[in-house]
Amino acid sequence: MTTERRSSRASRKTEGSRDSGERATGWVAGDGPRYSWAVDRSPSLLALLLLVACPGDDGPTPAGSGDSTTTGDPSPTTGDLPPTTTGPGTGDETGSTSAADDSTAGTAGPTGTTDDGSTTGSTDTTSDSSESSGGGVDMDMDGFPDGLDCDDDDPLVHPGAPERCNGRDDDCDPMTTEDGVVSVDGQGSHATVGDGIAASVPGSEVRICPGTYVETLSIAHDLQLVSEGGPTVTTIDGNDGGPTVSVGAGTVSITGLTITGGSSVGLGGGLSITGTDPVTVTDCLIVGNQSSDGAGIYTYSGAQLSLQQTTVAENLGEIGGGLMFQGSSLSVSQCTFTDNISGEVGGGMVIFGLPAVQLSDTAITDNQSLDGGGLAVEAASLDLQDCTIERNSASSSGGGLLMFSGHPGTVGSTHSSWGTGPDDNSPQDVTVAGVGSFGGYGAGASFSCSAAGCL
Repeated sequence: MTTERRSSRASRKTEGSRDSGERATGWVAGDGPRYSWAVDRSPSLLALLLLVACPGDDGPTPAGSGDSTTTGDPSPTTGDLPPTTTGPGTGDETGSTSAADDSTAGTAGPTGTTDDGSTTGSTDTTSDSSESSGGGVDMDMDGFPDGLDCDDDDPLVHPGAPERCNGRDDDCDPMTTEDGVVSVDGQGSHATVGDGIAASVPGSEVRICPGTYVETLSIAHDLQLVSEGGPTVTTIDGNDGGPTVSVGAGTVSITGLTITGGSSVGLGGGLSITGTDPVTVTDCLIVGNQSSDGAGIYTYSGAQLSLQQTTVAENLGEIGGGLMFQGSSLSVSQCTFTDNISGEVGGGMVIFGLPAVQLSDTAITDNQSLDGGGLAVEAASLDLQDCTIERNSASSSGGGLLMFSGHPGTVGSTHSSWGTGPDDNSPQDVTVAGVGSFGGYGAGASFSCSAAGCL
């Protein structure tokens, strides 16, 4: 019996030692390996570390181990690893490592691919400055892509942009208009024409969109003053605050405006020109102004004026209801002077001291004055070609034309109509002061007048 007990204890001790040793190397005694450090389908590293760090927390404690704990490094070494396992799905350490590597296959990193070859994860892209935050290409770099921008070649055109006076849809909203806007050289949005002129430089174009601008204007350098919509929708109203438009210097062109509401004593009502540089007025309506001299248009000595396709009407003055001109150069083409009134002389116009003046294809009709209902001339050479001088009246003399005595100048009429019957001038077509009156010329008349009379 002693021998049997010793044998039994030895057997149990041997089993306990082997069990303890196998736990130290990561093996549990039994019929086969329950788990190993290298497994083809290994659990996660976290679970493995928990098993190593806490060997007694989960699972049974092998017989004979008692309360003893494993000491030393729990990680297996090459010498501690068991031989190649034979369980299904397991292999040697090299194979296990390969399996671990293979286990990452099909999982895309930040720029990886899946098993089917498609790209997964985020892609590092470089932002292109030509793309806006709203998507799409922004060619003009104004913050609005071509899908929203109605003109992606102009950075000043985009939704919400201020309207300029340029005939374009700057804010990409067809419901808004440019009315009441003034721009200079295609830029800016000014509320008044005066602000636009103040922002201009010599040679600028001040463009005026439709509206009525109650203000007086003063121009002192080369300038183009142009309306976008024409005189029927664009008005400068001086509101009796002086001449509506005054030009003191500079080569100036004024196009497509109604000029009204001007008032002064001796300096003109609608347009006052006191400089000597050329001034061109085209497609304008100068109406409803008043002044003692040149109610519609007034010029001072040395002025140069060209009137084209312009109507001067319903102005009230004393000398020159429509126009008083004393300067160096005057040409009038395709214009109309009508319904102007002068208290003294030249209902339609009065011209002083010009060597040569030509009026072509121009109508002077329905004007009134004390003398020279249609026009009056002193010391000037006037050439009328294809003009109409009809229905003008004077309460004293020269219903159509008065030529002053002393230095009357000369007047030539070529294919011009002086009216007959109800269209005739009253009381005469032409009066040469100190010489006599002449009339009955009718339509298409060609004749000449001088200090000696008319032929």
